[in-house]
Amino acid sequence: MKVRRSKNVKTRDDPGFGGIVYVHHRNDFFAASLDVYHVIRSLPYEFTEVPPDWYPTYSRLAGLGICETLDPVLEEIPYSGPSFLGKFQEVPCVDKPLVINCFTTAYCPLSCIYCHADDLMKEYRNSENDINTVNGQIDLRNVISTTLLVPAMVAVLTGGDPLIKPERTINLVEGLGKHMPLVVDTSGYGEIDKLLPIFHDYDVHVRVSLDSLSKENDQWRIINPKYRSISAYSSSRESALRTIDMCLEKGVGLTVQTVVHSKNDKYSQLLDLRDGLINLGVKNWVLHIAISGGLARKKEMAVQKSRKVRGSVLPGNNVRPEIWKLIDETIRDDINIDIRCTDNNSTPNSVLLINSEGSLYTEGLAHNGKVKLFDAKTQKPCQFREMWASIDWLGHSRRYLNWNPWYYNHKDLEKTCYLVPVPKDEKSIEI
Repeated sequence: MKVRRSKNVKTRDDPGFGGIVYVHHRNDFFAASLDVYHVIRSLPYEFTEVPPDWYPTYSRLAGLGICETLDPVLEEIPYSGPSFLGKFQEVPCVDKPLVINCFTTAYCPLSCIYCHADDLMKEYRNSENDINTVNGQIDLRNVISTTLLVPAMVAVLTGGDPLIKPERTINLVEGLGKHMPLVVDTSGYGEIDKLLPIFHDYDVHVRVSLDSLSKENDQWRIINPKYRSISAYSSSRESALRTIDMCLEKGVGLTVQTVVHSKNDKYSQLLDLRDGLINLGVKNWVLHIAISGGLARKKEMAVQKSRKVRGSVLPGNNVRPEIWKLIDETIRDDINIDIRCTDNNSTPNSVLLINSEGSLYTEGLAHNGKVKLFDAKTQKPCQFREMWASIDWLGHSRRYLNWNPWYYNHKDLEKTCYLVPVPKDEKSIEI
C-alpha cells in the first residue's frame, strides 16, 4: 500500500489532547488523540509505500478522506458519529476557535421564519458601504484584518447571503483564501454563476440551506419581494436545488444545511429529505435544531407577530429522538451520507461572528443579543480579554466536533470514537 496526505487537509496542534484535523472537502473537523495525531502529521505529501502492519491505520484514515491510498485505492466512507479519532476518556475541548463566521453583507434575500441573525444584520444594514473602494474594489479591509486576528482554522463567509453581493464575496475570497480554508453559507438565491469560477479556483466549500424538497420550503424560507429581480427563480427551493446541482457539476465542495423547526421536525419528513439529497448526489448534511430559551422565545414571538406565523416555529419536544432515529438507521444501514447535528440551545456564546464592518461579536448568555468583543471602527477591544475567556469553548468544541451530550452521554465514550489502530512497536512514516 502507498499513502499520501490529502491535499485539502489542515492540522493544528492542541496540547490538551493531540490536535485538530480539518478535512475541507467534507467540511469536517476531527479531534485526534496524541498517537493518531502524530500519524496524521507525519503523512507524506507524495505517495510513499508503508509496511503491512500499518495498512489498518491508513485504511481507517483514508475512509475519512484524511489520506489517499494506492494499491489498493480505498474509497471514503460515510461517517455520522462524534468526530474523535483514537481513544478519549473525556470530550476534547479546544482553547482556540475552529471557525470564525464573517458577514459578507448585512443584506439577505430571504425572510426565514426562524432567523436569529437578523438583529446583527439590521443594526448595520443601512451603514454598509459599497461606495468606498481600494484599487477599484469594495473596501473590506476591516473584515479581512479582524478575521486574520482571530486564530481560527476556517472562515465561513455568511450574512445575509454572499450570493446577492458577489463583488463583496469575491473581495473576501481573494483577501482570505490564501490564508485559510473558506466556506460560503448561502440559501442558493442570487448570482451563483458569477461566483463559481472563484469558488473553484480557491477551493471554497459551499453550504446550501434547504429545509425540504417540497414546495413547503418556500413557506419557511420566504423570498423578500425586494430581491425577486436578482434571480430568474421565484422559489427558494428551486434556487437551492439549482445551486446544489451547479456545485456538484463544477466539482465545488458541497454541504446541505437544514434548520429543524416545528414544520419539518418529523422523522418521515427528515427521511424524505435525506433520501432526496442522496439522489441528488449530496454526501454531507448538517442539521441545526432551531434554538429555544428566553431571548430566542422573545424573538420568536416578535417574528410571529410581524410575519403572522401561526404557532411556534420551534421544534417539538420529540425532535431529538426523531433526529437520532434517522441517524442511527443511516449508520446501521451504511447509507452514503454524513449527517451532523448542532444543538446550541444551552451554549449560545460558543460562536464567533464578524459583522460586515469588521467588528467581532459572540452571543451573550446574560445579554440581550450579540455581545461586541472588538470594535473595528475604533480598533479597540470591548472587554475583549474578559469576554474571550468567557466564551464557551466546550460548547464550541461540541458544535464542530458533532458531540451531542443528550444522545451520547449514556454511551461508552471509547466505543463511540472512530478508532484508528496504531502499531505500538513501529514508527509511522515521516515526511
